Amino acid sequence: MRLCIVLLSVFLPSVFAFATHGSAHEGRGACPFANRTSSNAEKRSNAFDPGQLIDVTGEHAYRPPRKGDLRGPCPGLNALANHGYLDPSGLTTLTEAIFATNKVFNMGLDLGAFLSVYALVMDGDPLSLKWSIGGPPSSGGILSGILGSAKGLSGSHNKYESDSSPTRTDAYLNNGDATTVNNAQFLQLYNLDPDHANYDIDILKTFHSLRFDHSVQNNPHFFYAPLAGLVVVHAAFIFIPTFMSNYTENGPVLDGVLFEASSETHECRLSDDLKAVRGQERIPNNWYRRPTPYTIPNFNLDLIELLLEYPKYIAVGGNTGTVNSFTPVNLGDLTGGGFNAKNLLEGNNLMCFMYQAVMSALPDVILGGVVDTLILQYVTPLFAGLGCPELTQWDSSLYGIYPGAKDR
Repeated sequence: MRLCIVLLSVFLPSVFAFATHGSAHEGRGACPFANRTSSNAEKRSNAFDPGQLIDVTGEHAYRPPRKGDLRGPCPGLNALANHGYLDPSGLTTLTEAIFATNKVFNMGLDLGAFLSVYALVMDGDPLSLKWSIGGPPSSGGILSGILGSAKGLSGSHNKYESDSSPTRTDAYLNNGDATTVNNAQFLQLYNLDPDHANYDIDILKTFHSLRFDHSVQNNPHFFYAPLAGLVVVHAAFIFIPTFMSNYTENGPVLDGVLFEASSETHECRLSDDLKAVRGQERIPNNWYRRPTPYTIPNFNLDLIELLLEYPKYIAVGGNTGTVNSFTPVNLGDLTGGGFNAKNLLEGNNLMCFMYQAVMSALPDVILGGVVDTLILQYVTPLFAGLGCPELTQWDSSLYGIYPGAKDR
């Protein structure tokens, strides 16, 4: 049976992990992600609406990237650009990304805003409100970023992208390349279901644990940053079944399988030599988005459930220069007593921590002017009314024992 290379993202706009289209060659066997049905049909959605069908015709017909077009490690964003839901150049804007992810994936506007603002501020150009879904453009269209050059998502290690991602090698173990698909990692995921039929959230949780342990055991620079590690990398595993499932009337369960009941599939976009074709992700025909928006509160509940099941993830920290030396930061020391490992999952604390982690990643020198306006307009209202504690400190000097914290 032909194997397909899964093209999954690690960070939320990896978070926008979306699949790709199957090869049209018929003589090489069926793609393992095609012609499958859910084994948990009793859990199908009762909220099906034909309006969930995503248009891939006319102005949204597939168009592969041309020379100079930017494509990056997030398959979902690549697919949106290849279908004209984002600018085909790969240089998108704050609001375009928010509305495109909502229209195609039914990502909540709140979650889309949070992620797009963070991408813009950390790896884009807040003055033009543009950011790249790949690397920096060769010329024009974007100014320098506030933290130096606007590197785009391909240069977001430890900001968006994190170690122990689903199908990308840790940056330190791959000469700084954390965007190329690791075929061996895909096969590990693929083989977790002997029938190759139902890659639901339970399988993704198992795979996530294996990836975490592999990084601890093999990467002396393994590091979980406050947002990229404690939040975003977990989102990559949660979002795979959440956004990639095909929500047809008779299709996969809402909590996810990676298949659809047509001859086309999210997960296979191969060249003739069965290698992943980077940047050519495609939305399948007859693909229906999830019926309800997936919002920050939805994600918060899913993340808490994951952390309760796998408490080893409740950590900021990493290896200290040798393998198997994972040492967590004391969250109380980090946040001046605002949060600790015991109270992090209580009430709204995890959402509050997400907000504080974003603010801590922004040096004081850039908090002002347009950045201040973006945060106040798009991010602060999302967390207003949660009763978040007023932190007296965020002591990032505690990262000094982790060599991976300096990797970019």
